[in-house]
Amino acid sequence: LDHIPAGMGRRLAGILGLEHEAVPKVISDHMPTHDGERHKDMIKIHGPYQLTEKQYEAMALIAPEISISFVDGGKVARKVRPILGSSIEGLVRCGNDSCATYFKKEHVTAKHDVLDVNGTRVLNCHYCEVEETIPEVYKANRFLYLGEKS
Repeated sequence: LDHIPAGMGRRLAGILGLEHEAVPKVISDHMPTHDGERHKDMIKIHGPYQLTEKQYEAMALIAPEISISFVDGGKVARKVRPILGSSIEGLVRCGNDSCATYFKKEHVTAKHDVLDVNGTRVLNCHYCEVEETIPEVYKANRFLYLGEKS
């Protein structure tokens, strides 16, 4: 998993549930890019691993420039760039603590519409319509970790 924004690799591995997987992996952070001016993180999974659709969706949300290389026999067999759809479900906790998604008795899964507002990706809560950017969600640590209960 390449082209992860610098400093986000470990959090992304956690969000994807890789920290709980019994598969060898290496997380490299703050690696210089080819231009030498920017930095990136990278996650390398050593061994066979099947990514889920929810993991692809989380990667597209958190690291829109990510590229996934599948290696076979020491050579890149194919590359994939996940694409984010117009909505996400179960990946981000709403920023409004009065939202229906915060109350377990409501049995409501967090759902957001993904909007483009003046070139910035914005998440709009499907229930309370609170809008926030990915950096705001990241800073508040409101990403939901796959495989864990919200």
